[in-house]
Amino acid sequence: MTLDALRVAYITPDETRLMLTLTLDNPNDRAVMVDALDFTLTVGGAAVASAVLTRPLALPAHGEAQAEIAAQATFASLGAALDAAVRERAVSYELAGRAIVDGRTLPFSRRGRKSFAELMGGPR
Repeated sequence: MTLDALRVAYITPDETRLMLTLTLDNPNDRAVMVDALDFTLTVGGAAVASAVLTRPLALPAHGEAQAEIAAQATFASLGAALDAAVRERAVSYELAGRAIVDGRTLPFSRRGRKSFAELMGGPR
């Protein structure tokens, strides 16, 4: 699983909604169904947002699929993450939580690092 893009859907003093684009991959010889996915997005070591997959996602055998997932954050957590990203000149992130795949619960933790341009959908 990788974080491909992040955009701010809206910000209010009480709530921030982010839209995350994720790529999920399936290394198995058979197709699988991701029935549920819930996770926390951490940026620069600080928890920024939590998210839940709202509908099942089919992953083809030896393939991948993209999911756009709404994530809940606070303005303060987003500000702290932006500060950390500016200091690092990139976004170091972790997606950690659990997935239910074909009825089996699987914990996961994936880390990555992207430039601002990559996360915002620009050139790499």
